[in-house]
Amino acid sequence: MGGERIEDIGLAVEQYDDLNRQFFTGQHAPHVFLRHRLQGAMLVAHGGEHVQAALDAGLKVGELESRGNMGGDEVTDEDRTLFAALEAIVLFHHAAETMLRLLIALENDALCPWLEVARLKQAGAYPNRLRDLRKRLLEPGTQDNLAKVFYYRRDRNTPPPDTSDDAWASAMKGLTILIGECCDRHDREASLYNSAKHGLSAVPGNAAMQMQSQEDPGNPFLASNGPSITLLEAVANDKAGRKQWQQTTHWIPADRRLALTHLVIDQIENLWTVARMRYTEQTGKHRLKPLSRDTISTLLSPPPDEDGPGYAFSVLSMGMPLLYVEDTPDIKRRLEAAAHRAKRQRR
Repeated sequence: MGGERIEDIGLAVEQYDDLNRQFFTGQHAPHVFLRHRLQGAMLVAHGGEHVQAALDAGLKVGELESRGNMGGDEVTDEDRTLFAALEAIVLFHHAAETMLRLLIALENDALCPWLEVARLKQAGAYPNRLRDLRKRLLEPGTQDNLAKVFYYRRDRNTPPPDTSDDAWASAMKGLTILIGECCDRHDREASLYNSAKHGLSAVPGNAAMQMQSQEDPGNPFLASNGPSITLLEAVANDKAGRKQWQQTTHWIPADRRLALTHLVIDQIENLWTVARMRYTEQTGKHRLKPLSRDTISTLLSPPPDEDGPGYAFSVLSMGMPLLYVEDTPDIKRRLEAAAHRAKRQRR
């Protein structure tokens, strides 16, 4: 974990109350910003005559004014669909990371959560804390923390007033599922998010694949098609663990991903509202938004479409290795040298 950080030595705790008021009562509430982004993404993806009418009438921000479609007349419905897939990934991960970082900063009653969030920017700090959170997510202590941070309860066994035990259990379970899903996608989609975020090096498209048995070629048992994002990433492709480049295609149902983002934003609002009450002594009624187990479960595992093809499995992603030349003595020597350098760097 490392020792005390030099910038924390001698820090005056008397200023923490003022920092908390600045952080939690400012106009920068993260759920407000994220909702605006979500709404903007849906407007562009939806298109339609009323959206085009607004563009034609003119949009103005300060001294900047724009009229007409910035993308030109050649923008198609397919363009908007592919935009929605790419934006859905970036927006979801931005929202999920916001929620997880705030949770980590708040769950242990930090005197100044703003400082705790800032400390997570230290190299390796956030991934390590996130792995720890994921491991203990179902433990009683962590469940108590979730009830405290998101629902303003003393612990997981104290439901809000006028809330049945079943509704409370459903709210705790729904929240736990959502956090677990965000942790899982943080790891599983790290390359996808980074490719979309850094330099837009992910390529949107409409990919399709299916697999079928020789015995029943007309009835595919595994398939995916629709809006997709393809990126290049280095993965271990052989028994020795040697990394090689491959194209990885992820299929992105933008509607479901944006809906999941909406649920994350609601929980950020809960967390933020509770933190304002805990750290700024604000009074009054505050309406929280519990997430039921059925809502998140249905979104993550929707029932099969009765009118659909009825595939036994749906593919989320697929990788295809790039071509490599046959290993020569020179290539083997360079591989050994690279492996030796990597081993020394890990020490």
